[in-house]
Amino acid sequence: MHTLDPRPEHGIRIRLDSQNEDGPPWIYEGWANTKQRDFRLRAVIEVDGHIRIESPDGMPTDLVIKVRGMIAGAVDNKEVASERPSQIRRWSSLPPW
Repeated sequence: MHTLDPRPEHGIRIRLDSQNEDGPPWIYEGWANTKQRDFRLRAVIEVDGHIRIESPDGMPTDLVIKVRGMIAGAVDNKEVASERPSQIRRWSSLPPW
């Protein structure tokens, strides 16, 4: 079986897992990976849809903005916890990553 390398050849890959089912807030933890670096990531999604990104690894602001948008696309219009994905897996080819 083929194993997916966590670091993409280009772009950014996010891999997040839900940490609770009884939000809000809904909490996801995992990784954001670029070709050059891996960032630990925690995303907190409030009932109003605001997404707060926390990264103890010093994720650059432009990357935080991109990751927030990728997460928003995955959970858009999901009003109740039963509709929230248990995992978020996304990749984007947009530069400069």
